[in-house]
Amino acid sequence: MRSPKAKSFDSLFHNFSILIWGFLLLSGEHLLIQQKTGHNDDEPKISLILKKTSEYCRRLENAALDFVCLEEIHEKIDLSRDFVSQLSTSPERIYHSERVIMPDRWVENRYLYDFQFTRRDNKVKEQRILLQENGRKKNEPNAELRTQVFHFENILFGPIWLLKKEYQKFYEYNIIKEELLNGLRTIVILAESKEPFETKIHSGKIWLSVDNFGILKIEWKPQSFGNYQTIEKRAERYRAQPAIKSISEYGFEKNGIYFPSRDYTEEAYVTKKGKKFIRSKTAVTYSNYKFFTVETEVIY
Repeated sequence: MRSPKAKSFDSLFHNFSILIWGFLLLSGEHLLIQQKTGHNDDEPKISLILKKTSEYCRRLENAALDFVCLEEIHEKIDLSRDFVSQLSTSPERIYHSERVIMPDRWVENRYLYDFQFTRRDNKVKEQRILLQENGRKKNEPNAELRTQVFHFENILFGPIWLLKKEYQKFYEYNIIKEELLNGLRTIVILAESKEPFETKIHSGKIWLSVDNFGILKIEWKPQSFGNYQTIEKRAERYRAQPAIKSISEYGFEKNGIYFPSRDYTEEAYVTKKGKKFIRSKTAVTYSNYKFFTVETEVIY
């Protein structure tokens, strides 16, 4: 999923896509799952949702996959407050003609990759060919991600971390509401970890297709990121509170499996006066899918 990536201007955070019961109507209220007590009237609905989504995760986890697509990345980083923080805490200042030399405030990068993904015999392989970098044509096989804000991998498997049968015991699930998403009927549920976030168990809000239990969108809870302490320390320097948004969307369907269409992470901070400062944005879009193999086995 998402993991921090160290660069010259500091370690950065980790930025890491659905359920439905089909024939029952749910209210928009928050319904806490109480599987242990057995006293919740909505337990049959929750049980069916979790059963169907665990089947989807099993198909996804065991599928033989071979596809290529275009992966376009746009990141924008505002370093101004980092530099001001360094000036206010460090005696070492860079002067020129009695003026402080400020670095470029903005760092902005655009990358276009030919993304190749295969999985056979439970072995996953991701490869990239760098096609463009900041408007310049490239042809770099076996290229590494050059993002400066966060490193990501295996976005396709995001639903597994939240809904796999073996993992469900680590979560409490709430039904939040029903809503339309890109014209599709969905149920939105919340998967909250029972474990402390130090255990690095992801949590998040999930949009499930009413028609086939496919996972269409995940809004990740940032506190479950692998390096959230970096965010908290930076917020302390800024004298603000973190306001992180991280979303994975799955807009392409093939043989009952939903593939990533967009991944977006916004690193922001809110001051005590309510003023929002956006430090970084990283948007990843996937398009031009070409599927060679998508073989799944339905298990009931």
